[in-house]
Amino acid sequence: MAKEFGNVPLVKDVTRAMWGWGWLERARQDSKYALRRLLRSSGFTIAAVATLALGIGANTAIFELLDAVLLQSLPVMKPQELAEVRVVDMDKARGGVYSGYPVVTNPIWEKLREDHQGFSGIAAWRDEDFSRDSGGDARFVKGLWVSGDFFRVLGIRPIRGRLITPEDDRRGCGLPGAVISYGFWRQEFGGGPALGRKLMLNDKPVEVIGVTPPGFFGVNVGQSFDVAVPVCSQPFLEATSRLDSSTKWWLSVIGRLDPAWSIQQAAAHLGAISSGIFAATQRPDYRVESVKDYLAMKLTAAPSAGGVSQLRDTYTDPLYLLLGISGLVLLITCANLASLMLGRTSAREREMAVRLAIGAGRWELIRQLLTESLLLACRGRGRRSAGARAQPGSVSVLEHAGQSGVSRVKLDWRLFAFLLGASFPASQRGRLCRSTGL
Repeated sequence: MAKEFGNVPLVKDVTRAMWGWGWLERARQDSKYALRRLLRSSGFTIAAVATLALGIGANTAIFELLDAVLLQSLPVMKPQELAEVRVVDMDKARGGVYSGYPVVTNPIWEKLREDHQGFSGIAAWRDEDFSRDSGGDARFVKGLWVSGDFFRVLGIRPIRGRLITPEDDRRGCGLPGAVISYGFWRQEFGGGPALGRKLMLNDKPVEVIGVTPPGFFGVNVGQSFDVAVPVCSQPFLEATSRLDSSTKWWLSVIGRLDPAWSIQQAAAHLGAISSGIFAATQRPDYRVESVKDYLAMKLTAAPSAGGVSQLRDTYTDPLYLLLGISGLVLLITCANLASLMLGRTSAREREMAVRLAIGAGRWELIRQLLTESLLLACRGRGRRSAGARAQPGSVSVLEHAGQSGVSRVKLDWRLFAFLLGASFPASQRGRLCRSTGL
C-alpha cells in the first residue's frame, strides 16, 4: 500500500519542508553535532573558551562600571523628566560653596519653590554627615537634607511609615522626624520595628517616621544615604543657621518638568525670572562691591536623568580610555582564537573532503562550522556573565576606595547587548578562517 504513495521518506521530507519547520530540525542537528565535536576536542574547547572569557571579561568589567556611572538613569519614576536648576556662572558667587554640585542659597531655593513654572514639582537636597550616638558608640551616618517635596518629585513611596512632606518642611519646624534608608533599617533595626524609635543625630533625638524602598540611594550616584531630615531642621541640628544667608551656597535643586514644557523652555523661563529672584534674595551679608555681580547672575535648567556624581566627573575620561584599551585586548583575543580555529581546520581537511564527496553541500558545512563558533562564543560569554553575577572586580576597587554607592551594577539589556557584540567579532573571525580552509 505504501508503494502507491511513492518514496515515503521523500514525501516526509517534502511535507516537513512545506510546514516550514525544517530549519529548526537542521539547527537542532547542527547543534548536537557541534556539541559532540567540541566535547570530543576538550583541549581545544577549553583553550578557546578561556581565550574568549579573557577578552570578553576585560571589556565587560570596564563596561559594567561605565554603565553604572555614566549610562544608567536614577532608579526613580520617569527619570527622563528630571532636570536640575543651576546658576550659569558660579564665578560671580561670593561666600562659601558647601558642595561639589550645582547649588543655590536657601533664599533662592525658597523663591524657586514659590514660582516653579515649567515644573510639575521641585525639590532641594544636600548630603551631610551626622554624628550618631548609639549606646556610647559615637560614629557618623550619611545624611540628607531634603525639602518637603523631595520624595514626591522623585516618585518614591515608603515601604514602612511615611515620607517627609511639605507640612514637615516649614520654618521653625524643629525636628519633625527622619526617614531612613532600607539598608540602614536592615543594619540598625534588623528589619524589625523602627517607626517611632529615636535616633540621636548631632546629639539631638529624632523620631523615625518612615523607610524608603530598597534600591533608592538618593540622586548622588556613587554615594548612598542612611537618614534624611527636612531642610527646616538645619538650625536645630547645627550650631549656625544657613536658612537666611545669601552667601552660603549649599542646596542642590532638582525638579520634574511639566509635560507641556521642554527643557529649553524651562531654561529660558528661569533666565527670564533670574533678575527678580536675585534682587529679592539679596541680603545685608552680601558685600557691597559684589552686589552688581550677584544681581547679574542667571539661573538655567539642565537634564538630570542620571542625577549628579563626583564619580562621573572624576572617572569619565579614564573609563573611556580603559574601554578602548580593553577593546585592543579583544582584538588580540580574536586573533588568537582565529589561529586556534585555523589550526583545527587544517586537522579536519580530510573530514571536510569526505563530507563533500558523499553529497554534503558547501553551505551545510559552513553552517555547521558557524554553529560550533557560536557555541564557543556563547560559552565564553556565559562564563563572563557568571563572574559578573558574583561581583565585578572593577566595582570592588571603587567600593574599597570609599565610593560605596556603585551598587547599580547589574546584568541588564545594555550589558547583554555589549556581551553579544563583544563575542560576535570573535565568532565571526573564527567562522571566516575556518570557511577558507574548506
